[in-house]
Amino acid sequence: MSETGREVWIGLVEVRPVPGNTIFDGAPGAYSNALCLAGSEDEYRFMVEVELAKLGLEVLGFEDIEPLRERRRHADPDDEILDLVSQLSESMPLLYDTFYVYESEFE
Repeated sequence: MSETGREVWIGLVEVRPVPGNTIFDGAPGAYSNALCLAGSEDEYRFMVEVELAKLGLEVLGFEDIEPLRERRRHADPDDEILDLVSQLSESMPLLYDTFYVYESEFE
């Protein structure tokens, strides 16, 4: 944990574009891993929702939110995730990997 009491949290976030946003070329939604320097799960959720709203995305839900140190106890993060972790800082406390777009509401 850092001096600020924040640490890297990770979770899977599902989003959909707000009406008029064509970020996913007409697809109804997507999901991505979001990494964030946060002091709690509540702070993580809040920061992710606020930042994704700035992109015109509505958060539909989260899965598997936990501190990265906990994730590492049962899984090895891939290189893309580790690269993002190395880029996190107090001035850039939130990053996400590739958005995986789904083509229908049922995927």
